[in-house]
Amino acid sequence: MVPLAFVHIPRAVQNGRRTRPTRAAIFAILKRGPVLIAVCVGAVSQGIRVLLMTPTPLAMIGCGYGEALAGDVVCWHVVAMFAPSFATGFVIKRFGTRSVMVAGLALLIASALTAASGISQNHFYGALSLLGVG
Repeated sequence: MVPLAFVHIPRAVQNGRRTRPTRAAIFAILKRGPVLIAVCVGAVSQGIRVLLMTPTPLAMIGCGYGEALAGDVVCWHVVAMFAPSFATGFVIKRFGTRSVMVAGLALLIASALTAASGISQNHFYGALSLLGVG
């Protein structure tokens, strides 16, 4: 949230004159429930994603698996990440945004727990597939 304080927001037209929102107005927007939840969920999910996705191929090679297997795990992660997008809109419409966010966070937590529970091929495939869906 700190970098957001330094974002330049262009002047808005209000009552026929150009005004610039103050930092207090920006922080008031960020304090609103839905905005704060979205920022927090986005930060947590990106943090988990970066901390799992980036080191996984290196960890696999360090554990003695080949580059081809590491590439295959990343490939299935990408499939798991984009394949559900065909149905995501329908799922959000049916169950609501909060339910889908909670389910996504649960999948990310399951992914982190799977990654921390072992170093077998199944652990790597499972962790990154759950991460992709989450």
